[in-house]
Formats: sequence, C-alpha cells, structure tokens
Amino acid sequence: MKKTLIVILLLLSFLQVGFKTYAIDDIDYENLFDNHQSIMLIIHPLTGDIYYANQAAVDFYGYPMETLLAMNIDDINTLSAQEVSEERQRALEEERNFFIFKHKIASGDIRTVYVYSYPVEIEGETYLYSIIIDQTDYVITQNRNRTLIIITITLMGLAIAVTSFLAIKNKKARKEIHLINQTLYESEQRFKILHDASFSGLLIHDQGIILDCNQELSNITGYSLEELIGANTYTLIHPKDHDNINDHIKSGDEKPYEAIGVRKNGESYPLKLEARNMPYQGKQIRVVEFRDVTDIVNQQKLQKSLENQWSKLIQEMPLGFNLREMIFDDQGKGIDYKFLSINDRYEEMTGLKRKDIVGKCVTEVLPDIESSWFDAYSDVVKKQKTVIIEDYSRALDKYYRVVTYPYKGNQFVVVAEDITERVKNEKELIKKEQEKSRIIANLPGVSYQCRFDEFWTMLYMSDRCEELTGYKPSEIVENKSVAFNDLIVPKYREYVVNAYEEAKERNQPCSIEYEMIKKDGSRVWIWEKGHVFEQDHQWFIEGFLMDITERKISEQKINYASKHDVLTGLPNRTYFDTVIRKLDQEKYYPLSISMIDIDGLKLINDTYGHDVGDEAILTFAKLLSTSCKDHSFIARIGSDEFAVVFAKSDPEKLNDLKDQVFDKLATIKIKDIPLSASCGTAIKTSESQNIDDVLIEAENDMYAQKTLHNQSSRNQVIMALFDSLKDKYEAERDHSDRVSHYCLSMGEKLNLTQQEKLELEFAGRMHDIGKITIPDHILKKPGKLTDEEWVIMKNHTINGYQILKSADKYSNLADYALTHHERWDGKGYPKGLSGEDIPLFSRIICIADAYEAMTSDRPYRKAMKAQDAIAELRRCSGTQFDPKLVDVFINEVLESES
Repeated sequence: MKKTLIVILLLLSFLQVGFKTYAIDDIDYENLFDNHQSIMLIIHPLTGDIYYANQAAVDFYGYPMETLLAMNIDDINTLSAQEVSEERQRALEEERNFFIFKHKIASGDIRTVYVYSYPVEIEGETYLYSIIIDQTDYVITQNRNRTLIIITITLMGLAIAVTSFLAIKNKKARKEIHLINQTLYESEQRFKILHDASFSGLLIHDQGIILDCNQELSNITGYSLEELIGANTYTLIHPKDHDNINDHIKSGDEKPYEAIGVRKNGESYPLKLEARNMPYQGKQIRVVEFRDVTDIVNQQKLQKSLENQWSKLIQEMPLGFNLREMIFDDQGKGIDYKFLSINDRYEEMTGLKRKDIVGKCVTEVLPDIESSWFDAYSDVVKKQKTVIIEDYSRALDKYYRVVTYPYKGNQFVVVAEDITERVKNEKELIKKEQEKSRIIANLPGVSYQCRFDEFWTMLYMSDRCEELTGYKPSEIVENKSVAFNDLIVPKYREYVVNAYEEAKERNQPCSIEYEMIKKDGSRVWIWEKGHVFEQDHQWFIEGFLMDITERKISEQKINYASKHDVLTGLPNRTYFDTVIRKLDQEKYYPLSISMIDIDGLKLINDTYGHDVGDEAILTFAKLLSTSCKDHSFIARIGSDEFAVVFAKSDPEKLNDLKDQVFDKLATIKIKDIPLSASCGTAIKTSESQNIDDVLIEAENDMYAQKTLHNQSSRNQVIMALFDSLKDKYEAERDHSDRVSHYCLSMGEKLNLTQQEKLELEFAGRMHDIGKITIPDHILKKPGKLTDEEWVIMKNHTINGYQILKSADKYSNLADYALTHHERWDGKGYPKGLSGEDIPLFSRIICIADAYEAMTSDRPYRKAMKAQDAIAELRRCSGTQFDPKLVDVFINEVLESES
C-alpha cells in the first residue's frame, strides 16, 4: 500500500537530465514512504471512501488514522457531493489529473490545496492516488514514528551447589539453612515464571535428549510437556535438516540459524534456532530457543510481493521517477550528482535512456547543466527537506514540475511531471484574459441603469450614449426628450419586454439582440445584457448596450457565402437544393429544370491551367445570368455544371430561350477554343411526380446530349489548339509542315499502306501539339534553356499525349506525341524506351524532327547546312536514332529530294 503511495507522491518535474536506479527493487520503500512529507490519500473512485492515508495526511487533516480511514472525501471537500463525484470521474478517465479544491480540516479551518490524482490498479481494483499540496501553508509536519521492539528474555538460575557448599562450610543453623532454602525456592519460582512466560520455545538437551522445556515449546510443536521431556530433538526437526542440527550440536556453534520444524500433526513450519552451551553437573548441555517464524516468513513474502508490486507501479506510474546520489567536495559543497535509477516514464519524458545515464554523473550526461541545481539538491540532502520546483528545462525544451526529497545518506528522490501543456494552456488563458480585459476596457458600449417600466425610464447612461444612439445621456435620462422605448424598433418591443420578464422570474441575466433607431433615423443592431433587481420595493435593470451592426453584417455575409458559389456568385448546390424544395408546389407548375454542363472543361484546365478554366466558367455563368434573368433561378451545382429552374414555364418559350443561349455560346472562344455545353431538361407538371425523379431525368437527358456530341466538341478543341499553336508561333507551323512531309516520304519509302502513310503524316503534323502548354518566354527564348526551363519544355510530350488522348479521333496519335523524343539507346524521355520498344512512327518522327530542326533557323542559332545535318544524323545513328531508318532517310528520302 505504502509503495503505491510513493508512486504518486513522486510528482517531480523539470530537469534537463534523465534519472535512474540500479534496481528499483533495492529501494527501502517502507523507509521511503515513512520519510516522505507529501500528503497522500487513496480514494475509491465511485464511492469516495478513503481507502488509505499516510501519516502526513493524518497530520494535515488533524484526524486520527482510524477516523480518517472511516471518512469519505465528501466529508473534507467543500464542493457538493455531486461536483466531487464528477471531478473523481474526470481523474479516473484521465480527462484531468490536476485540481484546485478547498479542504476542511479537523479544526474547522479551510485550506486551499492542489490535488494531483491518477488511476492505478491495486489487487485487481482501480483506485485514485491523490497527492495533496497545501497551498495555504507549505509547511508539512514530518512524523517519523517507527519503533522496533525487541523482547529478549534471558534466563539463568541455579545456585544449588554453591548454596549447599556455603551451608556445609559455615555450619549454619537450621533456621539459617531454612532461610537459604526459602531464597532458593523463590529464585526457582522466578526462573520458572520467566521460563514458562517466554514468547519462544525453550528446551535444554544433552546430546539431543530433551531434559527440560517450557510451555511455549509445547504450544509450538503440539506435543505435551510429558511427551517432550526425554524425547530426541530430531523429533521436532524435518529430516532434511538433521545433519545441520547434528553439526551444530557437535561443534557447539552458538550462532542463530534456520531450519524446518515438524509439529506433532506432521505440519512443517519455518524455525529460527539459537543455542547457548552451559555447564551442568560436570558436562556441557545446550539451552535452545525455538522460534516459530511462520508469521515473519509470510510477512517477508508479502513484503516481497508488495515490493514487486510497488516496483511495477513505479515503472508504470505516469510520472518520471528517479533516484540520485549527491556528490560533495572536501568543503561539503555539492558539485555533481549520480543517476542511480529511473523508470520508463522518465525515459519517455526526457528522451534520456537508462543504459546511457544510470551510474553516470550528470556532468557526463549534460555537461552544460547549471550549478544552481547542485545548490538546490544539496539543500535537500543536507537540510533533509522536500523541495517543489516548477521551471523550464532549457536542455529538454520543456516545463516540468519537480518534487525532490531526501532518501537515505546522500541519496535523494526526484519525481517529475511534464507540465509543458499545462503551462502553455495557462499562458494562453492569461493571454486570453488580458485580451478580454483590453477588449472590455475598449468596448464601444454603454452601461446603464433604468426602471423596469413601460418606458424603460433611464436613470443613468454612460458617456458613449451619444455615439450609440445619437442622443446625449441628458436627453434620454428620465425621458426628458425621448424615452428609450421609443428608440427600439417597434417589432422588437414586445420581444424585449418578454425577455426581461422571463429573466426576472428566473433571477438570471438577460441577453438579447434587437434593432434600434438612432436620432438621425438610421438603424443599428444592439446587443444588450442586463440584470433585473429589486430595491425599495421597486424593480430596476442594470446592464450594458453594445453596437453589433458590423457583426450582424458579417453574419449576413457569411450566410450569403454559405449559399453562393465563390467564383461566379451564383447560388451553390446547397442553396439550390433548398430552393428547389420550396418551388416544389402546385402553384409553380409546370416547373422546368435544365441541367447544363460545359464541354471540355478538363481539357481546357489541363492545357491552359485552371485560371483559363475559371475564365470559361465565369463567361458561361455570365451568359446564363444575362439570358435567363427573368422568372428563373440559376445555380452552379458542380465544377462545370449549372442548373436553371423556371417556374410556371412555357415549353415553347423555353426552347426558344435555349436556342438563343446556345447560338450566343457558339460565338464565344476562350484562348481560341470554342466554348460549348450540353443541356438536359425535365418538367414537373403534377404533385404525383417526385422532384428527385425530375432532377434525375434532367441529368440523364444532359448526359445523353453530352455523349452525342462530346467527342465532336473535343476534336474541335484539339484542332483549335493546333491552329492556335501554328498561328501564334510561325516557326512551329513551318516545322510541323516539314516534319509531316518527311514522315509521308518515309512512309512511301518503307512501303506503308495508304492508311498508315496518312496516319504517319498526321502524326508528324501533330507531334508537338503539347507545346501549346509551354510558356511563351521558354518557347521564344533566344538563348540556351536553363535546367529548370528544360524540365518544363520536356513536359510537352506528356501534355501532348493528354490532349490527343482526350478525343477519339486523335487518340491513336497520342503515343507518338508521347514517345517521339525517346532514343534508340534508351536515354530519351519521358519513358526511357529503347530500340524497337519505341513505336515505329515515333522513331520516324524523331529523325524527321531532328533533321528539320537542324536545317532551320532558330532564335538561338542559324540553320545548319544539309551535309552537316546529315553528318550529325550518321553520328547519332545507333544511339539517338534507329540506324536502319537513318539509312532510309538519308539514302532514299533526302536523295530523292536533292
């Protein structure tokens, strides 16, 4: 039990170091507990009964131990039983472990205390270990009442021979002999009393044969005195110890030793034997003390079990525990300390490992430790006092709460709790309180006192009254120029009265918001908090008024933002869902719902980026808003999806409007890309139709329309991108034309089919379409590209692949755009393909592309001569280019054109 308490009382904290002990089992927990000065209680978490208390608790609360253990924590804590129960539950669930209470002690005084409480299991049941720190007075009475009672009865008598000798020698008279015999008899009786009253069994034996014994030996062994006298001592000893007993008898050894005894009923039990050799009738006999140590052995086993439990508790305790030894110089000044033991939590808390610090001095582990710590710990050892420290550890960058107290010799215990989070929260709380104070001090509000009457007759208003209402206080007080009730917007007047009537009935503060009319006629929102009170049989209100107009406007803005799309300003999906439910009424039938989706938005985003995609969305939203503004509700319900709802719609007019919108849409281009959309419509004409089914019908119709012309629109977008590339960069137009021409010639020389030749020619024309995504400053750069620019430039193969892949018509060209910069030796990009793993058309485009580039002017160089370009093709044949295709290109294609 005491060991468990020690676990808790060790709430140390701080330290830049780790602490440790050779073996926690080596600690004298009994002494550690009795010498500790912290107040400790063990409390049942559900009932609040005090299960255990240490002496410091007895001293502090002023109750005898038996009285304290019969009490409930509710008898001490000044909070209500319900509140105390709730706090115990928080400690049990480790929601909180630190509390501040007021405790009532036996004298009736109320003491303010800090309580650290942690759950721990004892003998299969969970209790709360609580450390109580008196913040009213840190002086904790130290009581160390420990007494070791050792009862020893040493018996000796027998002076018969001497007495007889004196009687004969001096020839005493019969009366004198009678007196001597009387003295002898009394001496024998005293010996008999001491002999029989001994708490241990005593026997006298001669070479193992019992000559005499006392009643306690009979009690211990179960044999009667008659059975014991004359018996062999071996009868009382377990056979396995006979040799041991025999050795002691022969040697005359008088040192105490242990053996196993056997009772008359055969039961074995632990014995402690101690013998004395004494002369008797000319020979040596042995007087033996038999001590049944069953209780002692059981107590030792129990103690060992408790120590093991305590050791486990210390290891598993939620606080960092460590034992240290102070090192002093010749002048008695503390200069260092050694780590003797630490628990696992201390390792976790500090990051210092047991194997790295136990047995070492702190100056070895933390060379930069401040010497002030040595002074503090020296005081603990020298003055035998407990010290509590809360401070920041620079070495560990944490805040700790440390409890340190003397153990034995130069050793001292340190228990640490990481309070970094608590300190952080306290600082944050202080900061918030300071901010709150500043805010309150600078609030642009008005404090007031008024009568609780129909006019709210003001008796006092603070200086900011004019700023809030437009009236000076003197104009409102006593209703001189205007009554405060007149300033309240009429629709709120009854609400204000009812609110204060209810607050009065419940005796609670009243907090309300309403609109007020200022002197200039403008309106402001007011937050008011007031308290109704009675004085001299009249009712009054004291309170505070504050202008919250800006907050209300902000709330309105937030409410607007929650219902509208940030990009377009149109209602969002959430608002749409609300409105469509409101419109689902017979008076709005026929209710027409159109779902519209922008075609190819992903392709625009992938090609030009999301800024251009956003431009397309805004353009389309503006078109819908201007075209459908009358009798309609328009919302953006997805990234590229819009909804238009018409109440009491006319199908014929609706179709005309739809045609007008799409005619205008056909004239709009974004970055030279024609904007298009797909539209689906459904109409609800009766209550029997479910509105959700109508929405699904409209969506399905939209997706059907999208499927019909989506690929066509994407094909158009791709051709528009290609035309834009050629129009924007004249060199690219000429380059794609010549590469396409060389590709067609290669197809003819390789005897490809007509279809293959056309595909190869078109692949050569479209191979650089991905360059539309490359920034102008890179494409038009007159000098060599930087490493970063080159990485961007190489992305044109991947971007070209994604553009062409998005349209069925060009998807077969996508792989050629992706791989036309792969090399025969595998060192190309983007996939690092080699040899014939590179598509044939890509290998052809690679040669045609390189030759055309070398023989054309570029911003950063002039064109090469044809023979120089051919030499370069031959040099790179087999590394960059397919060697067979290079031969065909040089010997057949170029030869035929020369």
